[in-house]
Amino acid sequence: MYCFGTWGPSSTLTDYLEKFDCCKELSLYAFIFPKQLRRTWLPPLPNVKTLNVNINSEKGAKHCDLRHSLFWLAPCAEFLSMKYSDITSEYKYRRKVL
Repeated sequence: MYCFGTWGPSSTLTDYLEKFDCCKELSLYAFIFPKQLRRTWLPPLPNVKTLNVNINSEKGAKHCDLRHSLFWLAPCAEFLSMKYSDITSEYKYRRKVL
């Protein structure tokens, strides 16, 4: 897990992730985007419906911070799956579609 502390790497990463917005389903390793960035930048994956995330270590971030960051990353995601490498459980979230 990598947590960005400066604006440079985050802006480059969001630009890179925007190229995958045409995917309906996407699997990636977890990133935590700082709240400040989430307040000022547009989400790079607004069209992704299913997001599968692999996380190297549960100890690297608070679960709720990671979940908020991922739903910012893909705000229209109807399904989010988070798999931790250091524990056997998997967390799944399904948004209600109105």
